[in-house]
Amino acid sequence: TQYDAGTFANATNSTFVGIFTATQESAIGQYIATQPLDKFNCGQEYVFTLDDTLVPTYGGITRAEFTMDSAGVCPDEEDYNTFEVTAAPSAGSGAPALSGEDILLSVQARYPQQTTGMGVDFRDSSNIDSYNFTMISALPETGDINDLTVYVQNGGWTTTGVDILSRQLLSSGPNAGMVQLDVSVDYLGHFIVGGKKIPTPTTPPPTTQGPSGLGRIGVGPGGGSSGGSGSGADQSSANVHKVTYDVCNENISRIVVGHDRPVAPLIQLLSPQLGLVEASLVENQPYTELNRNAEVSRYVYEAPLGSGEKYFTIYAVDHQSNIASKIILIEGCEGTITFVNDQIVLPEIFDIKYSIGNSTIRPATAPHH
Repeated sequence: TQYDAGTFANATNSTFVGIFTATQESAIGQYIATQPLDKFNCGQEYVFTLDDTLVPTYGGITRAEFTMDSAGVCPDEEDYNTFEVTAAPSAGSGAPALSGEDILLSVQARYPQQTTGMGVDFRDSSNIDSYNFTMISALPETGDINDLTVYVQNGGWTTTGVDILSRQLLSSGPNAGMVQLDVSVDYLGHFIVGGKKIPTPTTPPPTTQGPSGLGRIGVGPGGGSSGGSGSGADQSSANVHKVTYDVCNENISRIVVGHDRPVAPLIQLLSPQLGLVEASLVENQPYTELNRNAEVSRYVYEAPLGSGEKYFTIYAVDHQSNIASKIILIEGCEGTITFVNDQIVLPEIFDIKYSIGNSTIRPATAPHH
């Protein structure tokens, strides 16, 4: 049943407050709608809300607040807005994909003018003074709320006509762990929330000088893969064994690398904040004596990290310019990750433990003091 908006005619300084009608979350998504009105009044503000407990697990809309332009076209026809909310655009919709981002939420806005030609044309921005949404979205793969972007479909996905007013990671309530986005749009259409992906490692650019007399290092025959070793025609003989990081105090990473040659390989780090940097061999190398008779020599490097960094990629370039790469996902302020045969394992399986501070080396089986 439509609500009589006649009493609000010419009341441009008042607000109509209503609620969304919503279906339960299902396999095909959620359908929500504003209360039907006998018309939308030009110059009138409207607010519709949805209870937080009704938001689907993948996200949705909890609020729409809009004001019709006082000089817009507001026909005397029953009117309303509806929204089809899904985790991603439906198959066969023709919606384009995003490059480097996941689609985390899809919101398709509709209104009667699209099908019947009656009511307000919400595609025409001249009819809208302002239109704001509150959207709930999952975090992006990077875990950074600033890596979320809201797009509207206009030929392709575009941010033109869309502005994120605020972002907030929800710490309590039914949607805790998700992100609240307050968004302003110029017109209604098909909206999506894009979340930045952790980039797949790519071959680092050439450097002018490699360490320990390697000379100029060119781009090898292949790139890396997420969490594993990058290789081309030949598997890289330089491999990451252990990584420690601190992104709250020291803002540094320390990396143990094995190489089957008695020369240190080239190690580079790629991170969102600092870009590509070359790691440096620490002054006191704890494996110097063991390396004299070892088939695989080990070297310890240091490289800076940005404060609060969420991830970084390590590139290990061997003497033949083959490249191994690893993506390190940062959890908390400090951490240690140990690899054996490219698998993350507990540190105790190593036959050697070391302390850079006093350059001591002891077997893993030696008693702790």
